Amino acid sequence: MTDTGHAVIPLTEIPVSRREQAKADILESYLFSSQVHTLQTLTVTITAGIKPGEEKINALALLQLLQRFHLETVKISALIIHGVLAEEPFDESLYVPWDDDGLGRTVRLVSKNNDITLTVSGTLPRGGKSGRITRTFFDKGSNAGKILSDGRIDFREMLRYPSAKAGDLLLQVSLPDTAKDGLSHDGTPVQPPVAKEYPLKLGKNVEQVYITTDEGEPGYDVKASRDGVVITHLGPEGISAIDITDRIVVGDIDFSVGNIGSDVVCPVSMQAESVNEGFQVKVAGSVTIRTINGGHVESGKKATVDQMLPESHLISDGDVACRSVSSSTISCEHGTVSIQREAIDATIHAHRVAINTSAALLLNSHLHTCVADLDNVRVSGKNHLILGPGLFAKRDELTLEKRRINTALHELEETLNKAKASLVAELKSLSAEFGEDESVRPVFKKIVASLKAYEFEGVPRLMASLKRGNTCLAVSGAMQTIEHTRTLCGRFWDLEAQAKALHGKISEVEEALRSISFSLNARLRPSAVIAIHLGSNDPAPLTLEAPPGSDHDHAVNIKGKFTVEEGLVTSQRSR
Repeated sequence: MTDTGHAVIPLTEIPVSRREQAKADILESYLFSSQVHTLQTLTVTITAGIKPGEEKINALALLQLLQRFHLETVKISALIIHGVLAEEPFDESLYVPWDDDGLGRTVRLVSKNNDITLTVSGTLPRGGKSGRITRTFFDKGSNAGKILSDGRIDFREMLRYPSAKAGDLLLQVSLPDTAKDGLSHDGTPVQPPVAKEYPLKLGKNVEQVYITTDEGEPGYDVKASRDGVVITHLGPEGISAIDITDRIVVGDIDFSVGNIGSDVVCPVSMQAESVNEGFQVKVAGSVTIRTINGGHVESGKKATVDQMLPESHLISDGDVACRSVSSSTISCEHGTVSIQREAIDATIHAHRVAINTSAALLLNSHLHTCVADLDNVRVSGKNHLILGPGLFAKRDELTLEKRRINTALHELEETLNKAKASLVAELKSLSAEFGEDESVRPVFKKIVASLKAYEFEGVPRLMASLKRGNTCLAVSGAMQTIEHTRTLCGRFWDLEAQAKALHGKISEVEEALRSISFSLNARLRPSAVIAIHLGSNDPAPLTLEAPPGSDHDHAVNIKGKFTVEEGLVTSQRSR
C-alpha cells in the first residue's frame, strides 16, 4: 500500500527473465538521465522508442521510473501497460491525488508509431502574490509632487497640479494573499514565493480604509483627510510614500519646476525663492516669495514679497506686504498694500495703500485706492494718487440709469392713467346696457373690486359671464382694455423694482465714497509732483508740488476726506 492508500502491483510479480530485467534497468537509467524538466509548470517529459518484441522491457522501465516518483498504483500500471501495448494511437491521462487540500500529480502517456511520451505534471503553488498598487486616482509621474532631499517639493506641472479634497480617493492597494505549497513531479513540496505587503508609508494627512478590491482581493484605500495637494516619494517599485499638504516650499519657479496651478488654482500656501519671467503661480492660500522676477502670482490669502522686479504682476485677495516694487503691478482690491522701502514706476490697486516706514521712496507711481496712508515718504518724479477708482464713474453711471428709469416711469404712469380712465368709461357703458338687471350687479362689484386691488387673475372669467346677446362686442372690448392695463401695470412694477434696486446700489457706492480719505506727510524733492484725483477721470486734481526753482526738499503735511455733500475736504482747502 502507498501513502495514498491505493493498491499497487509489486514489480517482483511481473514475470521477466534476468536478461529482460537487465535491459529494463539499463533503459530506466537512460530514460531517467534524458528526462526534460519544465520548471514553469513543474513538469517532466520522458520520450522513448519501442522496438517490436520489447514492449515488456519498455513497460517495466517506465514502471520502475515512476516508482522513483512514488507513483505506483494499479491504475498507473494499467495505464503504462495499455499504452505500451496499444496498436492504435494512445493518449490517456490519470490524476493521482497527494492530499486532501488539492495537491496531486497528473500522469499522461502518449503512444504513436512505436514512440511513447510519458509526462508527469505536478501542482503549482497557489497564492504568494505580494501587495501592490492596483489603482491610482490622481495624475502621477511628472505631475506628482516629489519631496526633495532638502525638504522642498518639486512640482513639474505638465497638465495640472494634482490636488485633492478631504475624502478623495488617492490609491487602492492590495494586501498579500494566503499562500499554499505546490508539488513537483517527483512528489517534492514546492514553496510559493514569499508574499510581502506593499512598502507604502502613509503621511499624517491621509487615512487607510480596509476594503475588498474590485478584483475580489483584500486590500485598502488611501484617502485624503484634508484639502491640499498630493506629494509622493518614488521608490524602485513605484510610489513608496504619500501625503497631502496645504503648504509647499519650492526654489525658483522656472523651467526646473514649471508653473504652479496655471489651469486649476492650487489649494495650498506656497513659499518660493523666485517666480521668473514667463511663469505663473496661482494658489488658494498665502504666498511668501523672495523675488518676483517678471512672473505672475495670484494668491487667495495674504502675500509677502521682498522685491518685485520689472514686468512682475501680483494679485492677492488678502493683504500684501512688499519691501520694494519696481515697474510692476500689484492688485489687492479688498485689502491693504504695504510698501516698506520703495515704489518706483509702480501701479498699485488696493482698498488701502500704506507707505509709512522711515524714508520710503515714491517715484513715478500710480496709487489707486480708497484710503492712502503715506507717512515720512520721499516723493520724486510725477506721481498720481487716484482716490475711489471706479466709484465715481459707477455713481455717475447708476445716477444716469436711475434718471432714465424715472423718466420712463413718469411716461408709463401717464399712459397707465389714460388706460384706467378708458376702462372706467367702458365698464360704465357696459353696465348701462344691462339696465335694471339685478343679476349682474354682484358681478360688476367683483370686477371693480378686483381691478382696484390689481388682482387680474379672475377678471376674464367674470367678464365672460356678462356675454349675453348684443353685449358680446362691448364685453370683448372691455376685456382687451383690461389686458392692456394689466400689461402696463406689469411694466410699471418692473420699473419701480429697478428704481428701488438702483437706489440701493447708489447708497452702497456713496457709502464706499464716504470711506475715501488720505494722509500725506512727505518731503517733495525738487520738481516732484503728486496729483490727488477723485476717480480716474478727475479734470481738476489737487496737485502738490515743490515750489518752482527750489533746490531743497519741500515738506507737505495734509489730510483729506471725501463727503457726498462737500466733496474732498482737506486740512488746507476744500473743493
